[in-house]
Amino acid sequence: MRLKSLEEFKESCLQGICLRGTIISKRCNLIAKQERCYNKWLDKIEKDFNKAIEKIDERWEQVKDSVFKRDNNTCQIWKIMTKEERLYVLNNFVDDYRHLKDLDPAHIEPVGSNIKRKYDINNIVTVRRYFHSLLDSLKCPVTKQNITKEKRKEWLLKALNNKTK
Repeated sequence: MRLKSLEEFKESCLQGICLRGTIISKRCNLIAKQERCYNKWLDKIEKDFNKAIEKIDERWEQVKDSVFKRDNNTCQIWKIMTKEERLYVLNNFVDDYRHLKDLDPAHIEPVGSNIKRKYDINNIVTVRRYFHSLLDSLKCPVTKQNITKEKRKEWLLKALNNKTK
């Protein structure tokens, strides 16, 4: 739905079309009444929008909880790394270690590429925020070297499928 300007709203009032869905009266022709009504209409749209956002956020929280539960609250990237890769990360990026504790739900196919898969648990895997940031920046989670989008997807798919590299 496209929002109407105040002028478009007033025009609807004059045509006897109430966009708020209220009873039409003689006062609907008054500019002050039209402006008050327009503001109420905008407030309702904003309220409805905020309710929709809250529902989306609730849905996201449910999806995130399901993914974390499925993955046993464990970073799936860490699980697929070899012992040598883990040691390399810990020894070479010790300053970043504090970021290794926080878990994130990471989309395999980015939401920007396909919004329809935002809530698809088969498109989301639990990873540490550190690895999530690296992969979203197209950096290898072990070496921090540049990688392709395909390699990023490969890492996350392996993590989802829990296959060793």
